[in-house]
Amino acid sequence: MSTVSKTKIFIGTSKPDAASDAYTEITGITDIGEFGDTAEAVKVLTIDAGRVRKLKGARDAGSFEITVERNMADAGQIAVRAAAATSYEFNIKIEGPDRPNDAAGSKPTMQFLRGLVSDKTKFGDANAILSQIFLFDLTAAPITIPAVAA
Repeated sequence: MSTVSKTKIFIGTSKPDAASDAYTEITGITDIGEFGDTAEAVKVLTIDAGRVRKLKGARDAGSFEITVERNMADAGQIAVRAAAATSYEFNIKIEGPDRPNDAAGSKPTMQFLRGLVSDKTKFGDANAILSQIFLFDLTAAPITIPAVAA
């Protein structure tokens, strides 16, 4: 068990091989949304049985948002804004805060995602920090690589 503190999110490129992609960290993150590969419920109402039967249908990786303190000089935020201006799918990498130890070779849980990117600005009230919301509309099942202790 761990907190979300120290979780890192990176934006890659539109190349198809996420594992070998080059990633840029997105900094200033204040909130990370939720995502997951869920199945659509397919329902069949049978008159004779008087029951609704349910089957699993097509799977959807969903979408999630991250909110950042808007920083026009942050390399990761610049890359996400550039991705949002295109129609391409981009790779996203999430590094969890669960690295087992500080030994060389120890790695945190990593998730590789792929999706379409869009963005919007959030102003809020007079005491709010100018924020930007990045939306990742996922197009493939998330790939999770568990943490590894050295």
